[in-house]
Amino acid sequence: MLLFFMWIALNAVAQRDLDSLKRLWESEAQYDTVRYEALYQLIKEGYLKQSPDSAIILAEKGKNYAQTQNDSMQLARFMKVEAIVLSNKGELTKALAINNQILEVLENANNQVAVEEAYERIGKIYFYQSEFDKALKYGLRKLAYEEKRNDPAALAMSYNNVGAIYKALEEYEKALDYYLKTLEVYSEIGEKSGVSTAYSNIATIYSAKKDNVKSMEFNKKSMKIREALNHKYTMVISYFNVALNYKALDSISEFSNDSLFEEKQTITNYRDNKVYNQEQALYYFKKATVTSQELGNDFLTAVCHLGLGELQYAQNNYNEAINNLKIGLDGVSKIGNKGYMSEASILLYNAYKAKGDHKKALEMYENYNELKDSISSEENLKGILEQEYQYNYQKQAAIDSIKHNEAQKLKEIELKKQTAELSNQHFKQYLLIGGLFVVVLFSIYFVRKNKEVREQKVEVEKQKEFAEEQHQIAESQKAILGKQHREITDSINYAQNLQQSVLPSKEAVYHNFRESFVLLKPKDVVSGDFYWTYKKGDLVYLAVVDCTGHGVPGAFMTIVANNLLNEIIQGAYNTPKEIVEE
Repeated sequence: MLLFFMWIALNAVAQRDLDSLKRLWESEAQYDTVRYEALYQLIKEGYLKQSPDSAIILAEKGKNYAQTQNDSMQLARFMKVEAIVLSNKGELTKALAINNQILEVLENANNQVAVEEAYERIGKIYFYQSEFDKALKYGLRKLAYEEKRNDPAALAMSYNNVGAIYKALEEYEKALDYYLKTLEVYSEIGEKSGVSTAYSNIATIYSAKKDNVKSMEFNKKSMKIREALNHKYTMVISYFNVALNYKALDSISEFSNDSLFEEKQTITNYRDNKVYNQEQALYYFKKATVTSQELGNDFLTAVCHLGLGELQYAQNNYNEAINNLKIGLDGVSKIGNKGYMSEASILLYNAYKAKGDHKKALEMYENYNELKDSISSEENLKGILEQEYQYNYQKQAAIDSIKHNEAQKLKEIELKKQTAELSNQHFKQYLLIGGLFVVVLFSIYFVRKNKEVREQKVEVEKQKEFAEEQHQIAESQKAILGKQHREITDSINYAQNLQQSVLPSKEAVYHNFRESFVLLKPKDVVSGDFYWTYKKGDLVYLAVVDCTGHGVPGAFMTIVANNLLNEIIQGAYNTPKEIVEE
């Protein structure tokens, strides 16, 4: 009991003063349990993110002390720190070796939870390395362990993880089977948010199988739950997904049964089924736009305007298309998202060209070229981010993909190809070198193309010759970049901006805490850390949060945590104790 109360006190100190933690660790008068906990919290709070090398040095001290005390559990604990740091640095081979050593240390420790955690980390490493068969072995082991325990939420996550691995293996029927099991568990425990995400996951499988009717069926089921929960953020995602489903449908005759599509009763108003589908897509794009505006999310609002504009361009409604595309471009420009800025520029180029405004078309095309040069290197980060996204898919319970899933198969093949080429432990270093090389090549290519366009500017008055030249350039760019190029860039930037969009502005923090500053330096593009502030009456709340995981899943967790804090603080909870307990 004494140690229990000391542990509670230690956790309070850990949040306030790293120096106190250091003193507790160095004090030989303290209980070993307290010293171990102090060192672990010191590493976690002070060094793990900001200075990984220092974290390893401190972990080595913990290992050495645990060895002198013959404490296998604490030894494994500090070895885990080393494994996590190495994984974060991309040194996956070393991280794998450390995790195997942890299993040897825990062999006689009789702690099944720690053993299963080590196996789970090993499985994730294999997934990051695109060794999906090995990842599946450990994913199924974790699932077998969870099936013996009485934790339905953890069981649902394991089902979902295995489904994600099968999806990466392109075994869509097995992936669908495990996603359905995920749905069943969440339904039994009444976890509506989990149910909505399971529906969304199932929709991605049908989309990958080119069954847009079934994909829409499950996207709409997910949408209705989110509307009932009034989760506006995820409602926007669902509206966008349904709009994309309609956009992908070729004929209204694809509908499997009337009950799934309430709008079918209005089909007689349309002679052309394609027109009907486009009108429905337009309807849901507009719903997504209005809801994102109500939510106050500038990034989602900008993306929705881009979706509207692209569809209106396809409908030959050039004036409306240009208006929405300009709003979208302004929005993503304020955020600084170069991927979407490039996308908006090329769409505006096409719209202005179709309208006959060749001067503005040329301006947009030059803007597109400049942006492409600056974002080429970002594509090389997508391998690790995309893999992590797939394996930890259940952690995006608050957000579903709003992009086309038809290109998923091509992206996963590209991931496997890249990973096969990176055969040694310096995975990230080689990837960066390759990215720089690609940037140089693209820079040379686009500079030359840009120069050609500028030389042709004097011929603008000769519209027929200009239009033909622009057509040739557009076809050349299409052959080089392709749909996969756009989808990959969107995948990275979408993950980054989803997180950035929920963070409060630094000005809001400074206004409430004048002698303050904000320092947020994620190791990768996105992070598992975030800050949050809220003013309620005369009280101002501030939270600095470290969520489980890192990279894309960590970022998704920050969005879930941010939404929960916003919901809780609007209730009858006022003290930090009440908020944390809730």
